[in-house]
Amino acid sequence: MPQPGRTAVVIPVPELDPVLGAVATHRPDAVRPGIPAHLTLLYPFVPAPELTGAAVDRCRALCAGTGPVRVTFRHAVAGSSMVATTPEPAGPLAALARALREAWPEHPPYGGRFGPDPDPHVTLALDPGPDAAALAVATGGLLPVDAVLSAAALVELTADGWRQRAALPL
Repeated sequence: MPQPGRTAVVIPVPELDPVLGAVATHRPDAVRPGIPAHLTLLYPFVPAPELTGAAVDRCRALCAGTGPVRVTFRHAVAGSSMVATTPEPAGPLAALARALREAWPEHPPYGGRFGPDPDPHVTLALDPGPDAAALAVATGGLLPVDAVLSAAALVELTADGWRQRAALPL
């Protein structure tokens, strides 16, 4: 479990919150309470005590160069550690995630657990265990979902949960 002081750059996807709600109904332990649907661009990011205004400004500039992205989440896929859905097209979001990784190479995505270049995705269920395939089928029935992604957020984990530190318009 992440510790307070961790930060991340994410894109909220409120259009997928009903899908997370459906997962929580069947498997409440597979959804983190209080965390809305989001696409993670870089986690972990710079630790909160080390986060400077210059880093936030650089992050904001990288995000601003992307522009709003119209995507569709069509399918849910089951993996060994999660059920997720991927945006189509993924290219602009993958390019933004790559730009953030290149700007902060000392912070590999997910600490390197999923390789140097994980695909952009929204996690629908964490550690679903043997229910992964069934959850993918059930959540897949709630898709496709269209969304216009127009802003990222720099968020920080506090003792009271995740909070936004900066809005990062795309």
